[in-house]
Amino acid sequence: MIKMFGVYFDFSIASIKEKINTLLTQKQRAAIGVVDATILSITHTNEDYKQIINESYLNVCDGSTIAKVAGLIHHKKYEHYTGSDLFEEYVNKPYKQVFIGNTPINHAMIAKKLRKQNLNLSYYLFIPLPFMEVEKFDYDHIAKEINQFQADIIWVS
Repeated sequence: MIKMFGVYFDFSIASIKEKINTLLTQKQRAAIGVVDATILSITHTNEDYKQIINESYLNVCDGSTIAKVAGLIHHKKYEHYTGSDLFEEYVNKPYKQVFIGNTPINHAMIAKKLRKQNLNLSYYLFIPLPFMEVEKFDYDHIAKEINQFQADIIWVS
């Protein structure tokens, strides 16, 4: 990864896919960040958040502006790979996947699209999270649910 604007990025789509596929094949766990301009700006005002982002196994550049500015600074062409592109690449592959966060309405829309693609919904687990203080979440219950499902991919929104 390349450190750009204080954050480590992988700007190569081919490299990103190779790393993710290796993780999935070897059943390894790793955090992958999808860093857009909003996240990047937060890292400049919150050092703890920057540390969390930089400790990810991989950070994908989710923004053509970030890639373009980095390219102008370093006189090199950098690729960006949006979160939705990443999602589209892996969501319909035969991996057990958890969608955590968001709302039941959005989960229902995702499930409807997956059904339209004739995908087996038993490969997907939806865990909506209510809007509340982080301290009030039942982390043990959430972890137990994910572990029992034996997820290969966990999407967090």
